[in-house]
Amino acid sequence: MVENLNEYELGEAWKAFPPTEADAARLREGEEREKLYEGRFENVLRRWTDIKKKRPESPRLKLNFFRVVSDEFAKMIVGEKPTVTVTANAQAVMDELFEATELRTKLYQALVMASVQGGVALKAWRDAGGGVHIDLARDGVYFPSFDPDDATRVTGVTLAWERLDKDTGKMFLVREAYRPGDWKKDVLDMSEWQIDPIQMAKWYPEAPTEWTPTGYDGIPVEYIPNYQLAGRFWGESDYPAIQDIVEEIMTRFSTLADVLDKHSYPSKVVPRQVIDEVRETSRDSLAREGAFPRQEADVVTGRDKNALSSTIDLFGAEPGEDPGNLPRYVTWDASLASAYQELEKAFELLLITTCLPPEVFGLSKYGVSESGRALRFRNTRALAEANKKRLFMLPPLKRIIRAALALSGYSVELRDISIVTEDGLPFDQLEATQIAVQQKAAGIASLRTAIRLINPDLTSAAVEDEVRAIEAELSFLLDGETPGIPRGAVNPDGGNSP
Repeated sequence: MVENLNEYELGEAWKAFPPTEADAARLREGEEREKLYEGRFENVLRRWTDIKKKRPESPRLKLNFFRVVSDEFAKMIVGEKPTVTVTANAQAVMDELFEATELRTKLYQALVMASVQGGVALKAWRDAGGGVHIDLARDGVYFPSFDPDDATRVTGVTLAWERLDKDTGKMFLVREAYRPGDWKKDVLDMSEWQIDPIQMAKWYPEAPTEWTPTGYDGIPVEYIPNYQLAGRFWGESDYPAIQDIVEEIMTRFSTLADVLDKHSYPSKVVPRQVIDEVRETSRDSLAREGAFPRQEADVVTGRDKNALSSTIDLFGAEPGEDPGNLPRYVTWDASLASAYQELEKAFELLLITTCLPPEVFGLSKYGVSESGRALRFRNTRALAEANKKRLFMLPPLKRIIRAALALSGYSVELRDISIVTEDGLPFDQLEATQIAVQQKAAGIASLRTAIRLINPDLTSAAVEDEVRAIEAELSFLLDGETPGIPRGAVNPDGGNSP
């Protein structure tokens, strides 16, 4: 790990990439977990991979529970549009920034990557035209330096990634270094481990090569962990806790499929003279017919002419067997109940470990329409787990929003930033309307709050427009007029308006 930013000046730690063994191990683990999310299980899930090595013809079933876990928790936190409010003078800028940077989509991607790798970094930056952006800087390119007395307090950040020059075929390392208030960038020739100003000017002509003020008093790169253990900086991935369970389920399913495939072909017991006749046939003839001796004494795999060319096993009857019972099929009495019971237990362990309800994995047997309140009760553990992730996400997210506003020219304190995320369950507008009406009638919610409860996707400007429209209608009613109906118009019951 990079100890401090002095080592950024091409010290020994940066004469290799990744700079330390710990970084290399972290990147390797991240790559393996990305493969799990993408469903590329080969050589990552060892037992499941061995099935194909031992029996190449065996089926291997892919059940990508990893993707389900990562996606579902991201949906629960930002599946519904988050509400970000700041001080009044910067709210319009915040709303524009939210839409321009596609922050909701970025947060969804960030939460998925945090679930996969344990954490992800967000970066706020300003382009040459003055536009402000918030982008993902993946865990793999994020290298922090820490306070010597506090292993969790970041004093500087380096973002580094490899880039190939297609013209020369040479590989270069691009680095961005940040410390509170300053940043700089350079390009290193990885074959000589020297800074290459020519390549820097070619790719990043606008970036400063010396420490330059960012316009923000902090570091505009924030690490969002999936969740953290006390005293540790790097976040914990969701995958190690479920990897063995998922591998067990996939291995069991694949093994059962192999057994069922094996016994899906019929076996026939025939008189022994039939076996003798088959044995007398030349091997070349057998090959042409698709039949090969399996056991020299009593069984030959042949092609049954009366079974639509399906391959069957022929067994010679035991001496003394009643010829009236021949030929006959050998039936297989499969006792797989215990195997399926083990699978059910493995599924239960998966549900317990992930805190997700059975419906997420398609295990609900009935299509019941439930109220929002009932859904919340059924998803209590999942909501609590999502809230745990939310606790770790919100503080760095507030800081990155503060940085983006500072780069836009607005100074906002953290206490002036509020972020509200929903639970991701289906929105029950009837229930939300009942709650809004009750809170408004009790005097514990304003008209604006009630409108937001019923229409959470409205922007601040749209809410204000709605408030003005409601107030205008109320003023008409107080004046004795109905909005949109002029005095003297005919009422629906046939009378005239007063």
